Amino acid sequence: MSFISRASSIADLPSPVAVCCHDAGGANLVAAWVASDPSGEYAICAEGPARKIFAEVLPDRITRPLSGVLDGAASLLSGSGWASSLEHDARIAARSRHIPVLAVLDHWVNYRMRFTRDQMETLPDVLVVADAQAAALAAEIFGNACPVVMWENLYLRAEAASVRRYSDRAPAVPPTRLLVLLEPIRSDWVENPAIPAEFRALDYLMENMAAISPKPDEVAVRLRPHPSESASKYLPWLRRQKRADLRLSEARSLAEDIAWADVSAGLETYALVVALEAGRRALCYLPPGAPPCSLRHPRLEHLGESNKIVP
Repeated sequence: MSFISRASSIADLPSPVAVCCHDAGGANLVAAWVASDPSGEYAICAEGPARKIFAEVLPDRITRPLSGVLDGAASLLSGSGWASSLEHDARIAARSRHIPVLAVLDHWVNYRMRFTRDQMETLPDVLVVADAQAAALAAEIFGNACPVVMWENLYLRAEAASVRRYSDRAPAVPPTRLLVLLEPIRSDWVENPAIPAEFRALDYLMENMAAISPKPDEVAVRLRPHPSESASKYLPWLRRQKRADLRLSEARSLAEDIAWADVSAGLETYALVVALEAGRRALCYLPPGAPPCSLRHPRLEHLGESNKIVP
């Protein structure tokens, strides 16, 4: 498969290209790459959070069932999420048809488990990453078992530019607006917890607002649910809070929310990297006892490392 291990962009892949995505992280990258090649021949299977992403980025493209996109395909590009088996099944099915397979690594965690089902690991022919840190980590984990190619992160570039279009104002210091980027924690660090990890972390953030502003009660807090979650999940928690200005986001896009905020806070969501790329402040609010944050960015601040995050 040396011909696809030298591909420098999606446009270099053998065509027609079958595309299969479920989780949001991989879908964001792949949809941006497909959009960058409007004359290319792509057959798209997008389910779960990926369906909405592709509908927004590529509204004229029709999403088809998996079997349909593999028919006649010369290569497959898939996400590598673990919220479903769709992408894994797509890679297995493509292999059975002798179709070259590429899988996108969209983060910096759980690389091996992305390709393991029922204790059996099935690697793609080529791994696609979007930054040098991910390339080094993939090479360290998989060695010579799977070639790695790095493509330009068009999604990150576009999102950062969109943030700046919404607002080019300098964030207030001290901050008066906090965006909380919610996400599910699928692997808790506490055995049999009484409260799910994402809510324990939220409580920790609310209890430490004084580390974010000298006037914590005057900070407006906006919660943005993860694309894989329903906003209703957080309504019971919201009703128990006593803050005057705490509400769910009604913004249509991530960029609009980041542009509104002086500081964006999250656990390990890639949206924090978007904020940093747009020149905004971002902090991780993983509580004490949690594993270290997997985001690899030198400007990311950490609530648990200081009593005063924002001047």
